[in-house]
Amino acid sequence: MPRPRRAVPRAAAAAVAFLGIFALASCAAAQPPAFDGPRGDDDALPAGYEEALSEGIDAASSRLLWSDDTTRVFLVEGDRESLCLVIEADAIEAACSPETPFTVEMPGGGVFAFSERAPEGDWVERGEWLWQADGES
Repeated sequence: MPRPRRAVPRAAAAAVAFLGIFALASCAAAQPPAFDGPRGDDDALPAGYEEALSEGIDAASSRLLWSDDTTRVFLVEGDRESLCLVIEADAIEAACSPETPFTVEMPGGGVFAFSERAPEGDWVERGEWLWQADGES
């Protein structure tokens, strides 16, 4: 004779489903906050940025992450589901990556990293998710 099946209470099933969704969400990569707000006039990329990029970008997505008297650093969405840093200093440099962290080395010296947390070593926080190698400002 077959044994009767036990019914799982709906509340218990819902709790298990919620925990599964919560676990998946907590494992997902964090998204950079730069794209959260509206785009302003300062967010426009400098002229000549196209030559520095190895892939297409959505120029309308650019956000100014940080600037000082000699340098401006932008975050832009790339065509290949990537993020790109465009750095304007003496020259324009750029790098794109589908994953974080990634770095951009400037020809005249200086290294910037785009990462939720500081990379290993000595870094100065320049903005949300933006780091510059210490001693290279």
